[in-house]
Amino acid sequence: MNISGVTYCQNWSTKLKGPGRPLTESAARKRWDKGDAFTAVIPTSEPDGQPILVTVCWRNKHLGVEFLDRFGRRTTKYAFRRVDEHQLFLETVWLHRYPSDDPSLGLNGADRIEWFNYHGEDRMTHHITDKTEHFKEKVDYSDIDFTPNWEPVPEFGDWASVARYERKQPPVGGAGGQ
Repeated sequence: MNISGVTYCQNWSTKLKGPGRPLTESAARKRWDKGDAFTAVIPTSEPDGQPILVTVCWRNKHLGVEFLDRFGRRTTKYAFRRVDEHQLFLETVWLHRYPSDDPSLGLNGADRIEWFNYHGEDRMTHHITDKTEHFKEKVDYSDIDFTPNWEPVPEFGDWASVARYERKQPPVGGAGGQ
């Protein structure tokens, strides 16, 4: 399912909180075919909503999805690895929390960062860094169900499934997994 209103850029500028180098859809498709990086900027229907950013670089076997708060700051990022021509695997999830609504706070201004590394073979590592509480933690888990981590490789322009925030549901348009 294609989403209307998607625009493309070579990169997203966190400083400008917008496209760093805009691209036409045709230019983005050429970058897709060659494996070069580009970002699909997906509009949201939320009143204060920021776009969802889908960054693709097949040369590096990477597809990333970023969710921004109303100030354009990253709150959540999903990093998928392309396993083969049909499957993506969600390898890392980052969650950022900011101490205030100060829009000038960038990623380094986050006071709490959590990230989850999914290692496969039913193992996951959960990291927490909390600057306010001066706290760091790293916990390994096993017996993890990786079913929600599998995602089909989308067709160019079909960003709906990879751009969904809720990852516990099956992929849009089909089942993931191996």
